[in-house]
Amino acid sequence: MGRLKKIMIAMFALLFLNMSDNLKRYVLASELQENRMEEQSSSVNFTSAEERLSEGLLDTPESFQREILLYKWIMEAVEQYMTETGKKDVFVCDLKNDVLYGNNEFILVDQESTKYEYSIVMQDGVDMGQNRYKLKLNGTKYILYVDVNIQEAKVYIYPAEDLGVISGGVGNWKAYEQIEKDENGQIIYYPDTYVQSDWDNFERQDNHFAGVSFDELEQLDFLKIPQDSMEYYAVINLNVASVLKRYIEENQIEDVFYFDADKDVIARVTNMIYTCRIRGKTMTLYIDIDGFNMKAHVYQMED
Repeated sequence: MGRLKKIMIAMFALLFLNMSDNLKRYVLASELQENRMEEQSSSVNFTSAEERLSEGLLDTPESFQREILLYKWIMEAVEQYMTETGKKDVFVCDLKNDVLYGNNEFILVDQESTKYEYSIVMQDGVDMGQNRYKLKLNGTKYILYVDVNIQEAKVYIYPAEDLGVISGGVGNWKAYEQIEKDENGQIIYYPDTYVQSDWDNFERQDNHFAGVSFDELEQLDFLKIPQDSMEYYAVINLNVASVLKRYIEENQIEDVFYFDADKDVIARVTNMIYTCRIRGKTMTLYIDIDGFNMKAHVYQMED
């Protein structure tokens, strides 16, 4: 049993490292040249990973299983869309940065335009967290908007040129246009003029401020967050909690604040630059956050 246990641990470690290194992956179009695919595609075998997860031998976090399925569905849908339309391009897909939060609706420019539909196969036993995931995928030549509709078991794809309106307050598209990426899809410039920070020494943990860990969110005595938004808005919650913790400690504030991302993210520049309202018993605070450039400004509104 000891040897079997070691083998299982080793297999899990290899599987996890392989998938975690490649989850920020390229969604490849059809019929790309072989050498280009070798340079730019990832080596994740989503089918194999899905089968191993479904065997029940490894107890992996639900969030990890959910990401595997989302990347798999998006990859398959985009590949089929590009094959059927005859287009060729490479798209960067990063669930941490490309998900569009809020009540966004993609509206086509005219009735003759159609969205592309791709049917997905649901995985029993995996909690998808919510009914829909909406993303913006940047390619070298094209931009696609993707709507993963869990309830309808469909992935809908909207070419940017066919989109007339994106409603729901996803941000300022002039700000999105300022984002610069290198040839590998990595961000090399993110607009940094929107938030004048109160501090210049914030530390980063993964893709959020480092002041509070996810395990601490449910136990904070100064901030209460709805349970149903704890994971979906994890990055926003962690940013708000970390900045608020620093602010109240430095200003010796004793209060209990409440934050619900669905209601209290009151303005957006991009999905990583936004303004939050935090309601306390004695005061209401507002926080401007730039989650990419690690900036934050806390203030109260005058009556």
